[in-house]
Amino acid sequence: MKLQLTTGVLLLAASGCAVPAGGVPIATAGDLGKSGFMTAVTAPAARPIQEEAAPAASEAPGITPLQHSIWNSVGFQKRFAQSYAAVSAVEPEVSAEEFELIQLAQTQMADDDLAGAIATLEAAAGPTATAAIDFQLGNMRYQGGDTEAAIADYQLAADKFPAFRRAWMNLGSLKKNLGDDAGARTALTQALRHGAVSPDVYGALGEATANLGHHAAAESALRFAMLLEPENLRWQQALALSLIEQERGNEAVAVIEGMLIQMPDNANLHEWHAKALYGSGRLMEAAASFEMSDRLGGGSVGGLLALGGIYANGALPELAVTAYDRALAKAPEESLKAALSVARVLAYNGELDAVEKLTASLEERAGFLMDDEQRSEMLKLESRIAVARGDDTGQAAVLQEIVALNPLDGEALILLAEMAERAGELDAAILQYERAGRLGQFEAEAKRKHAILLVRDQRYGEALPLLRRSVDLEPREWVEDYLEKVEGLAKTRP
Repeated sequence: MKLQLTTGVLLLAASGCAVPAGGVPIATAGDLGKSGFMTAVTAPAARPIQEEAAPAASEAPGITPLQHSIWNSVGFQKRFAQSYAAVSAVEPEVSAEEFELIQLAQTQMADDDLAGAIATLEAAAGPTATAAIDFQLGNMRYQGGDTEAAIADYQLAADKFPAFRRAWMNLGSLKKNLGDDAGARTALTQALRHGAVSPDVYGALGEATANLGHHAAAESALRFAMLLEPENLRWQQALALSLIEQERGNEAVAVIEGMLIQMPDNANLHEWHAKALYGSGRLMEAAASFEMSDRLGGGSVGGLLALGGIYANGALPELAVTAYDRALAKAPEESLKAALSVARVLAYNGELDAVEKLTASLEERAGFLMDDEQRSEMLKLESRIAVARGDDTGQAAVLQEIVALNPLDGEALILLAEMAERAGELDAAILQYERAGRLGQFEAEAKRKHAILLVRDQRYGEALPLLRRSVDLEPREWVEDYLEKVEGLAKTRP
């Protein structure tokens, strides 16, 4: 005789175990898990099969003629009968002997004899056993901490009975917990194909799909999860991150701002808000959210570097320095390259005070990490500051050493030219400008400064081709205006 196993109440639940009937806890070990939002959720149990037959219409008290006609409809009776078979279609049958063994295992679990319960079901397992035995054995092995064996049991149960919805749900849930997103997506998709309608299944599928980089598909699954469970912040957070990855910042902002109403002190959430705003081009709003995240103790290094970039590009050099200093303090190796690059930009823009503070921070927090090239960059920054302030003492020797090591270092050549020009050594300055002007990256700057030297020496005709080339390479309004004036002077005083 075959029985339909109504496992809506699992053996594990009877003994007070943590794993519920319908599925192992669904959680994520990826980026979402690091956020502090992660909560353990479980897939719902299958509803017990109802064995009773449909009542006859004549037995139903107070039935109306319309209801009577509906009950007697052939189509309705067929659909009603199918509703009773819906769960049995996704639950394997078991023999009476297997059912007794499962009951025995349940008793052993209730007596805290997990090993005995596993041994009982292991004795019944095998190629001829039904999928229900493998499924229950998987639950018990998972409870005992043997996740690899549990996965094998769930997979075997699904292989024996491909429509076994709860086996697919538990298999997908466990693979998701272990970081096997591809395996989780396959199993959870099978669960959906066999009728699973659960926010946990849709949500975990969305997270796994997002982790695999398929964000449009992940969005669809996550929106289904939110439709079924709109108050769950986990699905909202996963959807927001997926939208950010799709560069749909404004939509992500709307989702995250709804979450912030409920969790205003969550530092990670403020950083996601900042990233979404950044992606939408709302840079100063993004800066405010990055700052809030950092003040709440959760600012990441990436967030602080982005914050520094916003300030640097927004002509707020002092604030940029504070952001990069915080990033260097938190993770010097990760921040060194970006901070050094911004220091060069600030120096080029003449923000000497900010450069001096940032180079001091770089030296203090990351000096021990610098390679030869980075150390050379630091020396050039220090020389640029000294040259700009008229303090050439000792700087020429440093720059000569840099050029000796790398004759193609255009920045050092330009600095040497500026020092020579300031000392009145025009021929030496021109030589260095000419050397730097042959290097593509530095050609525009070198030719512009060379031309300005010649104009100061009233050599207007010689300056014109240099200025024109500089404008062609790097158009700047002030240089174009300067060129017009020099052209006028060249006509009167060539």
